Amino acid sequence: MAITLSLDRPDAWLQRSRLDEVSLNHFDYSDMLLRCPEYLGRGYCQRLTVRDGLKILILDYEFYDDFIRQVQTFKIPTKLEMAFVLKGPEAGRSRLFLTPGREVSNSVFQYPGGQRILKVELLLELPILKIFLDGLLEKLPIALRQSAEECFDAIYGFTTPSISPTMEKFYFLVNEGVVTPQMHLVLQQILNCPFEGCHRYLYLEGKALELMTLRSQQIVEQLVSFAPQLTEPGTLQSDELRRIYQAKELLLGNLQNPPSVDELARQVNLNRRKLNEIFQQVFHMTPFEYLQDYRLKQAQSILSHSDIKVEDVIQIVGYRSRSNFAVAFRKKFGVNPKHYQQQQLANV
Repeated sequence: MAITLSLDRPDAWLQRSRLDEVSLNHFDYSDMLLRCPEYLGRGYCQRLTVRDGLKILILDYEFYDDFIRQVQTFKIPTKLEMAFVLKGPEAGRSRLFLTPGREVSNSVFQYPGGQRILKVELLLELPILKIFLDGLLEKLPIALRQSAEECFDAIYGFTTPSISPTMEKFYFLVNEGVVTPQMHLVLQQILNCPFEGCHRYLYLEGKALELMTLRSQQIVEQLVSFAPQLTEPGTLQSDELRRIYQAKELLLGNLQNPPSVDELARQVNLNRRKLNEIFQQVFHMTPFEYLQDYRLKQAQSILSHSDIKVEDVIQIVGYRSRSNFAVAFRKKFGVNPKHYQQQQLANV
């Protein structure tokens, strides 16, 4: 049976906690620690302010029963929540929530019982938020900048009563993404910070900025990939675009065991031929080609910034054969993986 709470603010269900009441990977007495009430389940929310306008939240919950939060009218300051889910029903997903700094009415949040939910969130408030959004727009092609500004304002600022097809397309693009292997490494570094005191906050600030950069790059790639559909109305129906974007997320959500094309088609309610046809129209490659290209780019990114063993990189990006990986990497980048890593680290 689901437990439903009606609240006057989103975090009103949490209780202030002492350090001895929960088990944490790392902690400073300037952190804010909120605990899940015992009658609901177990877990906590750890909030760290790493600099003005930038907070890190570590959330680790497990509820006994399905839990529903109904939040009445409340006002949230202008901020961007950037969530990265590591465990739970949405594991491997990243979501964006940009709140407009005005009253929001009757929001409902649902959580399944009996499942651990582990996620890291970045909260970007002014002035960091402005820096992030300005930087994001600067990376976009000129043809997309004005549309992006208008759509972000309309969708997240609630300035229009209806959402046009173009706005809807932007929404599906930027609201959701995949937690890439590179992001996953940074998230693990945040969860297992090895430092204390001021060094801890310098380290966590650097990791938060690195995570913001990776997510920003992903948003730009998403928008650029769909540039023809965004700038040429009518080429695709918004529902078709939604299904293809969903297919891409499902394909990349589990690199170790991705769905087959047939499974993918069933999950997004398209037949195999239609899926391949629209996928190629949008991404200019088949789902299989897109997956292989993504794996290789992720491997390149990890090898460029880490001395992690090539064998571990192969496992992270989902290749089963070292020789197949080496051949594909050499074909794409012109050098074998180990040599590439040595070159990149030598230039650091």
